[in-house]
Amino acid sequence: SDLPLENEKLAPPPAPKPVVPSPPDKKPPAGPTVDLLKMLVADRDIVNGKWMIQPAKVLLMEKRVKDTPIPRLEIPYTPPEEYDLRVNFRHTGNGGIYLLLSKGGSPFAFEMGGEANTVYSLRHVKEPPGDPTTTTVRKAKCLEGARSYAALIEVRNAGIRAYLDELLIVYT
Repeated sequence: SDLPLENEKLAPPPAPKPVVPSPPDKKPPAGPTVDLLKMLVADRDIVNGKWMIQPAKVLLMEKRVKDTPIPRLEIPYTPPEEYDLRVNFRHTGNGGIYLLLSKGGSPFAFEMGGEANTVYSLRHVKEPPGDPTTTTVRKAKCLEGARSYAALIEVRNAGIRAYLDELLIVYT
């Protein structure tokens, strides 16, 4: 018979398999793709620093001197409510990279290699240091010198995710 005897112990049922969440949806939001580099005009868009604007890239032509304004370009473009920004860059080993963006008309920054190359962060631009809405990740070293990187920032109504070389670095 298939029934256990009185002294036989039943085997415990198998443990349930853990539920693994699916990876976040990496589909870009619906809408057109815009090449921001094609929109750059040197006389209008260079805010600080010496830059060379070429058809497929922008080059910073000078090293920043301490206590001088941060080299900066400002592209006259208003993004949609949800968007992705992809930026390919080569880091020389000196200084941080700051992408100044907007979510719902409020400026924020994705900082890579700030504070002597030890910090990644997403922060509101006009908030004081220590702002509780800043999301920060500290590393012994964020960016290596003489290396190319690909950054992706996904701006969604539900939050912001910033990737570096396809690795999720920081999010809100």
